Amino acid sequence: MKQFFISVVGKLWVTIILLSTIGLTIIVVLLIQIFTTSNLKDNKQLLKQTTTKVVQMVKQNYTSDTIQEQSLEMLPKNMNVIITYPTKDEVYRSSDQHYLTADMRQTLEKEGKRIIATSDNGDSFKKVAIENKSDDEKLVLYVSAAAYTVKGIPGKGYVYVFKSNEDIYKSMVTMTKTVTIFYFLSIIAVTVFALFLSTRIAAPIRSMRNAASQIAYGDFDIQVPIVSNDEIADLGRSFNRMGRILKANIQTIEAEKDQLSGLLGAMADGVLRFTRDGQIILKNPPADIFLSKWQSSLANENESLVPPILDAAVREAFVTQTTQEVEIDIDKYSYAVVLTLIRDESGEINVIAITRDYTELKRMINMRTDFISNVSHELKTPLSMMTGYSEAIIDGVAESTADVIEFSTIINEEANRLARLVNDLLDVTRMESGFIDLNLKFQEIHPVVDKVLRQYESYATEHQVTMVADFETADFVYNYDADRMQQVFVNLISNALRYASGQSEGGRVTIKQYVTDYFLVFDIVDNGPGITAEDLPYVFNRFYKADKARKRHKTVGTGIGLAIVKSIIEAHNGRISVLSEYGEGTTFRIELPLVSKSTLTIGKGDKKHENA
Repeated sequence: MKQFFISVVGKLWVTIILLSTIGLTIIVVLLIQIFTTSNLKDNKQLLKQTTTKVVQMVKQNYTSDTIQEQSLEMLPKNMNVIITYPTKDEVYRSSDQHYLTADMRQTLEKEGKRIIATSDNGDSFKKVAIENKSDDEKLVLYVSAAAYTVKGIPGKGYVYVFKSNEDIYKSMVTMTKTVTIFYFLSIIAVTVFALFLSTRIAAPIRSMRNAASQIAYGDFDIQVPIVSNDEIADLGRSFNRMGRILKANIQTIEAEKDQLSGLLGAMADGVLRFTRDGQIILKNPPADIFLSKWQSSLANENESLVPPILDAAVREAFVTQTTQEVEIDIDKYSYAVVLTLIRDESGEINVIAITRDYTELKRMINMRTDFISNVSHELKTPLSMMTGYSEAIIDGVAESTADVIEFSTIINEEANRLARLVNDLLDVTRMESGFIDLNLKFQEIHPVVDKVLRQYESYATEHQVTMVADFETADFVYNYDADRMQQVFVNLISNALRYASGQSEGGRVTIKQYVTDYFLVFDIVDNGPGITAEDLPYVFNRFYKADKARKRHKTVGTGIGLAIVKSIIEAHNGRISVLSEYGEGTTFRIELPLVSKSTLTIGKGDKKHENA
């Protein structure tokens, strides 16, 4: 539709319709205005004439009893009269069609007398609005009033002939409807005629437009039909010749472009080509991504097309005629850029900038650095304690058997801690390599969770954290590896306890179990500080730690616990997700698939475990 209105046919059609519509609109408005004026003038004249006739009739037949009958015969349709007599209190009203209350009649008589008083010849015509005070009804009347005297009788009588505004305008509405119907029928006729005329005139041009569209889509074999020998036919021949020449040139350009595009498009690195005045004349998709990141960056306060560091490096390369290397940070992305000089076909020197996104590499380096630091800390602490307590035993500091047992117990616990750390490192390595053995067995899953909760009862009590286990189906049987699943709940519940501890209103950790149509679901919920939006996508990554939460709560870990959890859940064909808002707590959700051969519900209960 839009294409039609911007075409020659559409413009010509619209022009004819607009001109015709404007002309018809002016004519219709003038007709309605003329008819309205004429109708009001005719009604005014008729009201005055009727008033004059009624006055003459009343004067001639004042003593007769036929005044009322004669006045009714004189009144045209939808016209009413009120007659007051000079020496009588009686008032004659011709019709109840427009019923007038006493107040309304008094207002009408008052306005009628005012009309008479202000007229030069004793009668006049005026539009009067009369309001019924009892129900706020307003009646608009056109009134013609006249005073009369009867010879030999003192005083004046009055005649008020009136017609409602509604009755006057009924004929006007009918005429307006007729004119409106004529108007729209005329518009339709003009529209059809304009479309036919414009189509006939613009047919050859439309044919060339269609051919040009086909050429734009790559069909250079299209030919414009030549059906005459006029100027448009000459234009068509030139158009066909242009199509043949364009086809040959485009084929040459496409061959060269394909070679260059194939090379640049296959590159993972961005390529930018700068002229001496800093204009970009070539770029590939990775370069577009690089530039779009900069242009939408908050650091781009001046709304520049390229980062200032890159712009300065380009100028430096032109000045020194040497290769330049720079690093550019755009928000959370890091790029390494190498700039070198080349010459084009005309001998002009340009600068080629190769951009490489090493954000992920930098993040992995930081993660490995943190991992080494964390592992070193994890190893150093138990080793130091083992060394210290063993030296105390050797040096005889532990004098009693109880002291020796206590020191030996601590050494054993720290040795177990080191063993768990080493096992975690081995586990995550095996799991990410695809080597994980599961000892699947049909068994209740509730005892595993209950065992972990009892394991952390003393910790929860010491740190004022309430633990709640809410199982929808406490006796649910599932096909799983109990040891691995215990490892999952140890990691998740211990994390939840650490972050829930220290809350001003008391910590709370809730383990919910329920069954949906397709999954056995566990929600591990804590009211801790939550996880920031920037950390959420990486919480299950190997070696990753949410720095804000770690620093605030001084937790220590290697950053591989959640990676192990994710691998175990996925080995059970399940999935794990995290929902969190910083400052509002965190929910880890485990969803294990329900398969008819591997799940069985043997009973339902509502079993809760609480510790405060």
